[in-house]
Amino acid sequence: MLKQYSTLTKCLFELKKSDLPMIEKLKLEVQLIQTKRILLDQKVEYRVTGMASSEKEFDDLYEQIRNACDSGRINTEVELIKGQIHELKNQTTGYAL
Repeated sequence: MLKQYSTLTKCLFELKKSDLPMIEKLKLEVQLIQTKRILLDQKVEYRVTGMASSEKEFDDLYEQIRNACDSGRINTEVELIKGQIHELKNQTTGYAL
């Protein structure tokens, strides 16, 4: 299993146990699940396996989600996270080409 995929699973776990407003949780969950789906593509998996820079980006996302769930700065953090997930999705989708 890809480390990136495993990291997204950890992100979903953090969201599940957080006190974020339900609508924000759902928006983030949808984006994370869509990204996980992209990682299941064989071309993407082949290109990102062992890619340290990609793994670091996903680890950074996890830390950002964990911090947002633990802090009181939910609104600004969630918007930053949405942007980061969107960027990761676009970048990861590019590996399928």
